[in-house]
Amino acid sequence: MVSFADRFKSLKEQALQAVDTFKEDEKVQNAWAQARQKLDVASKKVDELAASEFLTNALEKGEKAVVEARQQFKQSMAESREQIKQSMAEAQQSYRNSVDKSCLVKAEQDIENHRYTKGISLLENSIQPDSVVYEEAQGKIAHYQQLYAERQAFIESQKHLFPVEIEDRLVAGVEINDILHIVLETKRTESIYTPIQTTYADGVFIILCFNVHNDGKKARSVSLSMMNLIDSEGREFNSSSDAQLALLTKGDQTAEMLMSEIQPGVTKTVTVVFDISKSSTDLKLRIPCGLFGGFAYLPFELL
Repeated sequence: MVSFADRFKSLKEQALQAVDTFKEDEKVQNAWAQARQKLDVASKKVDELAASEFLTNALEKGEKAVVEARQQFKQSMAESREQIKQSMAEAQQSYRNSVDKSCLVKAEQDIENHRYTKGISLLENSIQPDSVVYEEAQGKIAHYQQLYAERQAFIESQKHLFPVEIEDRLVAGVEINDILHIVLETKRTESIYTPIQTTYADGVFIILCFNVHNDGKKARSVSLSMMNLIDSEGREFNSSSDAQLALLTKGDQTAEMLMSEIQPGVTKTVTVVFDISKSSTDLKLRIPCGLFGGFAYLPFELL
């Protein structure tokens, strides 16, 4: 499409050509001089109009470009938000998968330490149905529940033993004449340090700390000196008076000597130390059941 300015320029050139044919005619030349002044003014206005038309077109193109840029920006922002959202979802899922897998490992460790209730509860409460390890977790829960029931049944099948949970651990306690013995902690050490001196074991010290509860109606006496450790070879190890004295010297009041009396309904914490051979395995704690009642045996594997 030809612009107004281009048409005016064409007409001006035609007029110049026409005047040139009458260059010998003075009247024509005078008329042309006057017309030329007006034509120059008109040309200036035409140039201004052309500039205005150019600016108008430029503004229209600019506005169109701005609109297109805004649309592209919005589209780009929408795509970026979607990518960020997807990346965050993938990162969250990856983190959750990692956490769930670590729960499986932690639960396995709990089960190895006989913390069945804790391990099963961890899997039941932490791993949701949409987890990638949900099916595996459900299988493990069923397996752990079976292990728990088997250990509990085994303890109950042993004479004088009963199942009890201590710090989430399913262990065996011993009941003798209304006295409940529950081992809280087992330690192995080759020496006991005191400010006065260090007492060394001939082999290795086994330190047992346990609660003793009187479930009867009369006061009962618990004799630490009558307890023994028995190993896989049938060797019997008595409590170590030197080690007991060392514990008392360093302020451990649970290491009472010889006899400890417990009132009805009272729980008392006591500690007994044995000095055994370093080669001893499969240890059992032997507790007397009175003068003529024989003995109760508590295998360390049930502690």
